Amino acid sequence: MAAIRHALQHEVFQPCDERLLAFVHVSKAFKKKKTSFLCISVTKETPLIVNIYQVKKTDKNVMKKKRSWNLSNLTLVDGKTTSLETHEFDLHFDKVYKWFASNLQERQCFLIVLWKQCSSYSLKERPEFKNLPKEWISGELSPSQTQSQITALTGDVEVDGEDYQALTEREEM
Repeated sequence: MAAIRHALQHEVFQPCDERLLAFVHVSKAFKKKKTSFLCISVTKETPLIVNIYQVKKTDKNVMKKKRSWNLSNLTLVDGKTTSLETHEFDLHFDKVYKWFASNLQERQCFLIVLWKQCSSYSLKERPEFKNLPKEWISGELSPSQTQSQITALTGDVEVDGEDYQALTEREEM
């Protein structure tokens, strides 16, 4: 997972001066052959802008952004059920996008980070989060518990800090 995170950050987001916060490996519901990544990123310059991207691998094995949505356009996040064992979730923007996550931990991390970002930024209208475990979206987990969960899942030291620094060429080797 760390290798995928590094590749996404290095190939897709770093050239655009964005920082990857979370990602989940998904396919469209009922079409499991075509997989992609849903990514939450934030710009490095103020005002900070949070975006959600669908990133796909091309035939030449290069990762490219296929679709993008601004966080302010998100109206509803539907987890389908409060069970921890479901892979499906919907994101409502201008239309409904139905997703199937291949990894439950990635799904959990993605949805928690999405909720945190929606809570952190003053949006005109905050999206509704439904059919998700209450502890993911209610703040019932202590900040250190939530942070340690996200750190364990993403390999990130801090989710919303400004201290991201790209690897040097020497560190990459």
